[in-house]
Amino acid sequence: MKNIFISFTIVFSILTTISCSSIKKTKTEKTHLPISKSLVGLWRQTIPIIKDGKTTNLLTPHYKSINTDGTYYTFNAPGNGNTKIIQYGSYEITSDNTYIEHVITNSAVPTMSNQDSSIKFKLVDENTLIINWKLKDQRGGTEKWTRVLMMD
Repeated sequence: MKNIFISFTIVFSILTTISCSSIKKTKTEKTHLPISKSLVGLWRQTIPIIKDGKTTNLLTPHYKSINTDGTYYTFNAPGNGNTKIIQYGSYEITSDNTYIEHVITNSAVPTMSNQDSSIKFKLVDENTLIINWKLKDQRGGTEKWTRVLMMD
């Protein structure tokens, strides 16, 4: 009976160690933006341009980082070395297609600072995000974002 107990304890310990190791690895992998397939990720704003019946996407210098820890920020990287953070705050996903941005600071539109922005979003595919936003008693807009991918 003692041998069975010792054998069970050893097997249980090994399985627990393997299981915990796998869980830790999964949680670590989910924190990396480049492998995310969800709303979390590094996004670049694109503007659809229609010319001669064809739609092309103009890449802007505007980026949004939506992080796994519930924070986000947007920044402008115009290519002249003058990259600046424009806005930052936290977010809360409230449904399958809605999240709230709790804007702490927005240097481009200061009236957005210390405001909550309700955002409807749709992942068209794993690399295309459409958002519709509106601030209480203020303007709103629709934006298209393309996921920034890892270099091959």
